[in-house]
Amino acid sequence: IIDYVLAEATLPGDVKPKKIACGGYHSVVLTEDHQVFTCGWNFYGQCFSNGKMEKVPWTQATLPKDFIPVSIAAGETHTMVVSSNVCIVISLQLAFG
Repeated sequence: IIDYVLAEATLPGDVKPKKIACGGYHSVVLTEDHQVFTCGWNFYGQCFSNGKMEKVPWTQATLPKDFIPVSIAAGETHTMVVSSNVCIVISLQLAFG
């Protein structure tokens, strides 16, 4: 039997979530003002954090200049952010190609 513990996730400052995506062991939030925050297990870089950190607190993702996020998705070992001009930024494990 696996026990899960619910915990409150407090985002930094006055962040107002618009969309939430949950991956294998990480979470992604798109805010109303088009910021992206991630937290959780970052072993494959899915939290857009440099290096292989096992646990990342809520951190704002650094995205390309002029990139306006409008949608997010998350999977087992990846995070995807789609911009208003359909440009996609992906942070993931490249184990199979």
